[in-house]
Amino acid sequence: MSNLIPEPKTIQDAKRQIDRQDKAQKMSAMGYTARQFKTTDKAFYVDGGKETYLVYLYPSVHCSCPDFSRHKDCCKHVFFVIQEAMDALAYEAWGGDERAEDEGLL
Repeated sequence: MSNLIPEPKTIQDAKRQIDRQDKAQKMSAMGYTARQFKTTDKAFYVDGGKETYLVYLYPSVHCSCPDFSRHKDCCKHVFFVIQEAMDALAYEAWGGDERAEDEGLL
């Protein structure tokens, strides 16, 4: 996916990453949002579930959720923030108009 995401070491790790990516894709429809932490573009709050979690993308990937703490691997919140950032970049690249949505990029 990107240099932010570590390569899975085992098949179980790979399956867990795929599961987290699938969950992240559903989060927007479930009302989750990602908003910048203070004035940095390297940390984000993820709201929408039972808790609000803080996701850092730099200098290393980290999330304050229990899943990340337990597995030390990317959780659905990290994948969600990356997905939202990629959507925003695609929207900008298309000039901020509706063409990006029409073309199925967002």
